[in-house]
Amino acid sequence: MRIAKGLIITAITITATISCSIDPIKIVDGNCCQKEYKDEIVEIYGALYLPNKIMDGNWSMIGIRTKSDEKAPALSIKVGNGPNSMARLMDGYTEDDVHVYGNNGEEIQLGDSIRVVGEMVFAASYYCELKVSTIEKVK
Repeated sequence: MRIAKGLIITAITITATISCSIDPIKIVDGNCCQKEYKDEIVEIYGALYLPNKIMDGNWSMIGIRTKSDEKAPALSIKVGNGPNSMARLMDGYTEDDVHVYGNNGEEIQLGDSIRVVGEMVFAASYYCELKVSTIEKVK
C-alpha cells in the first residue's frame, strides 16, 4: 500500500513538472487570433497601446500591436503594482493613468516593445484574448 501511494505521488510530481516546463508557442508574425491557439500557452511580441475598454475585478485589459498589424489579442493582465500586473484604470482614464509592470517589476510604457506569454483564453476570427502570465520589455 505504501509503495503504491509513493508511486502515485511520484507520477503526479513528474506530470506537474513536465506540464509546467512546456515551451510556449511562439507567434512571431501573423494572425494571433486563430482557433488553433485557444487554450494554448503562446508567446507574442509587439507594443503596448492605450486600451479602449477596462474590466472590473482582478483583471484589466490593454492592447498589443504586432509588427504585421494583423488581428492581435486583447491582453488581460492581473490588477496590481507588482510584477506582471497593471494598475487599475478608472472611467475617463488617460495615457498618464496607464501603469504596467513587467516581469522584473519595471514599469512598461505605452509604445514600448514587449514580449508577452500567456494562455489564449478566447480565440475567434473577430476577437481573441490572452491571459498574461509574463510581460517584459524587449530591446
